[in-house]
Amino acid sequence: MNAKKKYILLITISGIIFYILNHFTPLYSDDWHYNFIYGTFENINSLSDIIKSQYIHYFNVNGRFIPHFIVQLFDGILGKELFNIFNTIAFIFFLLLSTHFVKDEYKTPYLPSFLILMLCFFLIPSFNNCFLWMSGACNYLWVADILLLFNLLAELN
Repeated sequence: MNAKKKYILLITISGIIFYILNHFTPLYSDDWHYNFIYGTFENINSLSDIIKSQYIHYFNVNGRFIPHFIVQLFDGILGKELFNIFNTIAFIFFLLLSTHFVKDEYKTPYLPSFLILMLCFFLIPSFNNCFLWMSGACNYLWVADILLLFNLLAELN
């Protein structure tokens, strides 16, 4: 099997396993709070509800508007199943972008991708909280993707 096929197989298998893990990760902790407009028991039903909630949240808790907007979008409107799909895509994107920044040291991206997977799985404390849990993934995985994409765009200029 050539290197390109091995790389595609690694990414595909990683995505499938990640999706399965994500599917069986329940909503918990902050996920229940982000289902409501901050400080109320009113369910999130629209984008304007999310903006209202994040406005209140921003001035009372913290300024993580973008990740918490994403959490409330999935938690209140789109649902957990769509989150599982988009989070799997975000994980694959993370893997591809991370590999991009180290692949020049290797002849193929297969080995660095495999190493990045192993490092993430074995060395990141609480992999579940950073990658699978809805609130955690939006705060850590999705923001890491945004930062890696920013670095890639800066590198291209």
